Amino acid sequence: MILGDAAHGMSPAAGQGASLAIADALTTAAVLHPHTPESAFTTAIGRRRTATDQARTTTRRTTR
Repeated sequence: MILGDAAHGMSPAAGQGASLAIADALTTAAVLHPHTPESAFTTAIGRRRTATDQARTTTRRTTR
């Protein structure tokens, strides 16, 4: 599993990589316990999609 900048592919100029990595790790840890790794991955993606999409959109607007 990849986290942060590696997972979300946005400009490093936005400085979001560490924040996204921490949120990704916490979300993944929260869903790993009750699920198998495969279903945990799907659940984690679903929970993080909105936040990462918003960060990516903001980054595109501010770093043009």
